Amino acid sequence: MTTGRRVRGPASPTRSGGSRKLRMQYAGGMIRHLGLQMYGGAVPAIAELVANSWDADATRVDIAVPFGLSISRRMQIEVLDDGVGMSFDEVNEAYLVLGLDRREKGRGRTTLGRLVMGRKGIGKLAGFGIAKVVRVETKKDGHLTIFEMDFGDMTQTDAFAEPYEPTLLHDSPDDDDVIPYSNGTRVTLKELQIRNAINEERFCLSMSRRFSALGAQFAVAVNDEELERGEMDLEFRFPDLDLTTEYVPGFGRVEWWMGFTEKPIPQEEARGIVVLVRGKLAQAPFFFDQTRGTVGQLGLQYLTGEVHADDIDDAEDLISTDRASIRWEHERAQVLLAWGQTKVRESLRRWASARRDRNKERAERRLQERIPQLDRIRQFPDAQQRELLAAVEQLASIETIERDRLEMLVDFLLRAYENDHLLELIRQISEADQESLARLEDVVAEWDILEAVAVAQVVRGRIAMIDKFRELIDEGAREVPEMHNFVENHPWALRPEWAPLTRERSLERALEDYVNPKAKRSRRRRRDQRRVDALCLASPGMVVVVELKRPGELVGRDELRQLEDYVDFFRNEQSGVTGPGERRQVIGFLVYGRMRPDNDELIARMMNSGMFIEPWDKLWQDAERLHRDYLEVMRSRANAEDSRIARLDEFDA
Repeated sequence: MTTGRRVRGPASPTRSGGSRKLRMQYAGGMIRHLGLQMYGGAVPAIAELVANSWDADATRVDIAVPFGLSISRRMQIEVLDDGVGMSFDEVNEAYLVLGLDRREKGRGRTTLGRLVMGRKGIGKLAGFGIAKVVRVETKKDGHLTIFEMDFGDMTQTDAFAEPYEPTLLHDSPDDDDVIPYSNGTRVTLKELQIRNAINEERFCLSMSRRFSALGAQFAVAVNDEELERGEMDLEFRFPDLDLTTEYVPGFGRVEWWMGFTEKPIPQEEARGIVVLVRGKLAQAPFFFDQTRGTVGQLGLQYLTGEVHADDIDDAEDLISTDRASIRWEHERAQVLLAWGQTKVRESLRRWASARRDRNKERAERRLQERIPQLDRIRQFPDAQQRELLAAVEQLASIETIERDRLEMLVDFLLRAYENDHLLELIRQISEADQESLARLEDVVAEWDILEAVAVAQVVRGRIAMIDKFRELIDEGAREVPEMHNFVENHPWALRPEWAPLTRERSLERALEDYVNPKAKRSRRRRRDQRRVDALCLASPGMVVVVELKRPGELVGRDELRQLEDYVDFFRNEQSGVTGPGERRQVIGFLVYGRMRPDNDELIARMMNSGMFIEPWDKLWQDAERLHRDYLEVMRSRANAEDSRIARLDEFDA
């Protein structure tokens, strides 16, 4: 290359008219870096294969994954699509060429007009992130090509590598319909290198967040279950429906939505904002580096959403190789980052305001719906009723207060208002303003002491009842009616937070009709009918199906399957409920004395899907421990030096 200046260096003789050539070589370590290190983990590796199916104009992709099992060498992962497939020449001249950017050749769209997701030309190495051998079966116009690539052979040396030749296994017509479509491709990952079992729920959640194109024109199924891009149950969403489109100066067109759940989001894959480019994940969930210094910042744990920014890689490639992050240090990406930070701050402010208003509405609606409490309030003059509502509104104005916590405080307020000793305290809370914050803190401190004392009395009584129930069980009580009656009247024995649950016999009748459909019309029991001993407890947002077995009874797979069947029935019923406020969570709870062996895997699966399988001894221990823990939480909020709190130590004696 001529630079316009003389370059000094060691003299080198010229031979036969300059026949020597320079050449670039790659070492096996490069393949190891691009495959194993860039695509570690089942989700990112398989997502690249799904993206290849999109670029091949596939309308159907089937993924087979061994979920919930210890991975062995015999296990495989398959990705099959009905795309255009590849001929032998296309495999050789395109698929097996690393770094081939089809967009640079003017092929930014597929034959069907889809925006191409791939760019770097190394996605075919993704399988090596979790497998040693990648088998490719591809058919085009009836011709089948099958070959295998071995990670060990490709990376056997860190020295300069010669061109790699995959093992060709088939190069002739597809007479046996290996590919069940006229055209298509199957990629099989063999000799899997995955340490931990693959969690089905997390895999499907993460995979569904990586693609915005899922739908009728691009269906992706995992173990025959189609992936859906259904949003989480959101308390607030901005905008209410679909996406908002904006033009960001210095960047381009952006589409987005952000939403907040009612409870903190436990799954890391679901919490935060993802950035999608050309329908594929480009940035794993994050908060645009906005973590503090804004109104409502505690709302980050409730926040989820999407930003579609197709313009980000039209010119330069600003997406990392593993498609987990964008190169935010780039000037153009910085514009999008600043825009995202502004949107997160705006959404947090709107959430804080909307949540305060919603809490106040719920508190007022709760007072209207709970008839016994209204009757008690009506015993007082109007002025005192207004005082009580004002106190509730002060508590509801705390933007981070959970719904369950607010409802508990409302119940406590209603009980306390009838106590002359606390009447003045409630008035002080209702009259407090921002200028008297220090006084309000003193009032709340006194409240915490009184609340801890009241809770101690409740816990003492409940533990005594738990001991009585244990005696009842030890004496051989039948499931029906003794044990059912106790749980019906004291659901907190199962879980303290279930105290508000009540028995709903209509659900038990529905379960009876489901188990014995032939008897539904006559309502008369026949000898061949199955007996349903399940107890159904419910609240506006929850259904708990309870099965209580005598301590001496041996239970096993049949009893476990029966509970699972009952829960599935109610969950299927809930799937038809469209209103977010009308849908109820369905939980199963089986209490047993003795369990047959070899049921650990089934029990683990049921518990992962929201069911409780517990022996009687554990139920007793948990009930007492949870109540004591609850009392300890209440005590920790109060002044430990107060004599009333000190006397609570007598409870533990």
